[in-house]
Amino acid sequence: MERTTRQRRALSRILAEAGRPLNAIELLDLARLEVPGMGQATVYRTLKDLINHDEAILVEIPGAVPAYEHSHRGHHHHFHCTVCTKIFEVDGCVPGIEGIVPSGFQLTGHEIILSGRCVDCVIQ
Repeated sequence: MERTTRQRRALSRILAEAGRPLNAIELLDLARLEVPGMGQATVYRTLKDLINHDEAILVEIPGAVPAYEHSHRGHHHHFHCTVCTKIFEVDGCVPGIEGIVPSGFQLTGHEIILSGRCVDCVIQ
C-alpha cells in the first residue's frame, strides 16, 4: 500500500489541474505554495513514484526539458514552444493516420509533436 503524503497529494493535484505538462521546476514552484519547504529531491522522488503507479506520465520531447502530466488525460499530442520552451496539450488526432503506415506493418501507437511559438510568444 502506498503512503499518501502532503507532498504526493499536492503534486498529484497540480498535475491533474495543470492543463499542460509541467517540468520539475514548475512543479516545485507550484507545490511550495501548498507545502512550503518542499525540496527538489522530493519532487523527483514523488514523480518517479507517481509514474511507477501509473498516475503520471513522462513527456519527453527532443530538445526540451522533461515534463510530466497526469495519466488520466487519454490519447493526445503536444505542442512545444521553441521560444519559452513550454509544452502544451493538443486535443484530437490526425484522422487517417493509419493510412501512412507502410504495407505489412502494424501500427500500435504514435506520438505527434508540433513545434513553433505559443500564443504568448507570438504576441511578444
